Amino acid sequence: MKSGLLVIVALATVYDLVAPAAGELYLLDIIGSRRYAPQYRDMEPYEPRFNGNVERLNPPQPHTSTPPPPPIDEIARYARYIVHYTDWTTVGHISHQERTNWFPSARVFSMADGPMGQSTGTPYVYASFHDPTPRDLKTDPRCSMTMSLAQTDYCKNRNLDPEDPRCSQVILTGYFVILQNNTEEWRFAQNAMFGRHPEMKLWPESHHFFFAKLQIHTIQLVDNIGGSKYPDVNEYFNTQPPMVPPQFLKRRSPNAVQQESPVDDLINVNLVL
Repeated sequence: MKSGLLVIVALATVYDLVAPAAGELYLLDIIGSRRYAPQYRDMEPYEPRFNGNVERLNPPQPHTSTPPPPPIDEIARYARYIVHYTDWTTVGHISHQERTNWFPSARVFSMADGPMGQSTGTPYVYASFHDPTPRDLKTDPRCSMTMSLAQTDYCKNRNLDPEDPRCSQVILTGYFVILQNNTEEWRFAQNAMFGRHPEMKLWPESHHFFFAKLQIHTIQLVDNIGGSKYPDVNEYFNTQPPMVPPQFLKRRSPNAVQQESPVDDLINVNLVL
């Protein structure tokens, strides 16, 4: 125990003495505030040790078998497909933090546009002002959300690199909007996020999490070689992605390592295309 304490003190001393460099790196590795790592290039990797309930921190298992995407000429529907069948998004914005003020920044958030099989096209997130990103977005709500089929098995099964245009991605640009508590939309977002990310129910109340959404202004779709496409926002909201029948969904549990669905694949399933 004494040697471990000495290591921690030594590392803390190194961090305190080094002034921030032009290229900053920070780490979010456990519940709490971000930690800056000015000497990350010179340090050996280490395995974190958790004193709490490790099971509660384990990533959940995939929850659904995904139907094939729509034809690439149905660009609004294809964009809805990507948004609905991905579970997280990269939020890009302009930082207003002291160390990175006015630099572009990005942060991964868990996301859902509705319960599985109930797509709305509007991405919802669950966030806290303990995280600097929502504080930045309170100052300037303009942001983008990027989702990619590299998050699913689609690209891996086709040996597609995540940057390959055929490994489709969508970039939604708009405004970060915090939902008012206990409204109909707030309850919908809670049902969607807690249903697809049930471990969120265990997150500490002291962090004052809230639900927010992206109010979409522009949609950029990259789904094939030849350049980006820009689906009309109204058409995007007036279409639906292919759906998986509810009986074939795999559910995620915050306590179990894996909970299988009654059927493990989609053989002989008539998809709603």
